[in-house]
Amino acid sequence: MSNPPQYGIKSYIEAKEKDRNDIDNLFSNAFESLDTIIQYWDQLDKVATKFLKESNMEKENHEYQSLITYLDITEPVTKQLYGNNYEEALMDEIDEFCHLYFQKKREMAIMLPDLYAIYNRARGILISPQELRNVCELLNDKGKYVGLMNVNKSLIIHERDFTLENFQNTILDALKSRQKINSFTIAQHYGIQYAIVQTLMDQLEQNELICRDESEEGIMYYENLFNTQYLQYIK
Repeated sequence: MSNPPQYGIKSYIEAKEKDRNDIDNLFSNAFESLDTIIQYWDQLDKVATKFLKESNMEKENHEYQSLITYLDITEPVTKQLYGNNYEEALMDEIDEFCHLYFQKKREMAIMLPDLYAIYNRARGILISPQELRNVCELLNDKGKYVGLMNVNKSLIIHERDFTLENFQNTILDALKSRQKINSFTIAQHYGIQYAIVQTLMDQLEQNELICRDESEEGIMYYENLFNTQYLQYIK
């Protein structure tokens, strides 16, 4: 008699990891432009809907549940309620939501795909990626608490004080005093996701302000002493 197939914990973890990678790739591709947002909308809608259903069925992490309760939007903005003022009202809601999120998490920035997931979770009523992108484009001019930066096609919602220019100056000042630095140290200092730090450091490296060295210590960044004149950061 043949042995039945084995479905161990390793296979389960690998399957879950593949699902996460597939979703990450989907979000990265979808938010590159408005055209691709429309192209990927059906898939994103399925992911968000599945996320909502699973979060209701599974026992959620206490810290995450506490965060969702704190950020819960009891009366979400809708087109039916606000009519022609819908986009501006939605922008105000997102502005306030991000402000509360940063206060609760003690963070200063969040990737737009991450915001899409947690914001829709708090609303309970889904908005499309296109709506989110359009509204977040208004934050720099009309928002009270947060803004939107586009760094190498990565869309980042950030506190007003956390700008690419301020980040750049902080890194250069740190390198003058400590010679080298890594992304984990920076992430701890700012209280933001490692992925965001890496995106910003890649931008500074492209601007020839810093350079990297890869060794057993990992990736360490240094001031670029071969650059005689600092380039302006890309807004």
